[in-house]
Amino acid sequence: MSAFLAWAEKHVFERSAVSTDYELMSAALMRGRGESFTLDDLKAAVASADYARETGTRKLTHPETLRAEWKLLLSARDGRGICVPLNAHYAPAPELKPDQRNAVGRILRSRDFITLFQGGAGTGKSYTLREIVRGLETAGHAVRVFVPQHQQVADLRRAGLDADTVARLLAFSNLATLRRGTVVVVDESGQIGSKDMLRIIDAAHECGGRVILSGDTRQQGAVAASDALRILETQTCLVPVRLDTIRRQNPDTVSAHEQKREVRHYRSAVKAAADGWLAESLEKLENARLGTRKRRRNSPE
Repeated sequence: MSAFLAWAEKHVFERSAVSTDYELMSAALMRGRGESFTLDDLKAAVASADYARETGTRKLTHPETLRAEWKLLLSARDGRGICVPLNAHYAPAPELKPDQRNAVGRILRSRDFITLFQGGAGTGKSYTLREIVRGLETAGHAVRVFVPQHQQVADLRRAGLDADTVARLLAFSNLATLRRGTVVVVDESGQIGSKDMLRIIDAAHECGGRVILSGDTRQQGAVAASDALRILETQTCLVPVRLDTIRRQNPDTVSAHEQKREVRHYRSAVKAAADGWLAESLEKLENARLGTRKRRRNSPE
């Protein structure tokens, strides 16, 4: 029966840092259908296992998840202010907006082993990240840029960044071949679970490098268990460098009055979504859609 419980642990805790004892038992029963053990046997096995449990509820988590999260917190705490600035005197490209230039300067002046960079959709984060990489390379740092998904690799390459997938980095041969002092830049890092994030951070430690984590926890969360970036943002003393001004939906790029109105409505909806107000964002999109249809019906042929 222990084999069925072990399978259930892997199945349940692969995607969720916190589950319940009944979800765990359900998975074990599904796996062990037709085998000779009872529900009471399974309850006893779960009760005696070394799970971390929330008092007064049936919620629990695997001790490996807690260990990974604790090590992340220690890495952030112990790496605070121990490094030299990455490139303190770098002058960002003049075409960057003031908030983008400020973000580049703050990150390149960072003295932390782990630096956080937060930017929502449409804020020009990828463009700013490209300038950060340029500043790192100007100072002679080896730089590697990684993202979770292949499509994100293609997007960053179109933006002028030589990126690769996190999965390729985590292959043992690639972890072992990071150049000494490599600055590991991970974009869309909010999609990475704590175990993989810890392996990335450990690899940077091993090569004497640094880590820059770029992403937005208000967008898509981690696929694997435990939201590592959210933990680093909320449970440590690290202060993210932020870009908040949305530029992609710009009414000044269109000339017609009605088009400007539609772009403003869409921009307002995007801003609400970026701030985490999803219901309000959907309502704004629906109102904009209905308003556009009404204006088109009433417009003269």
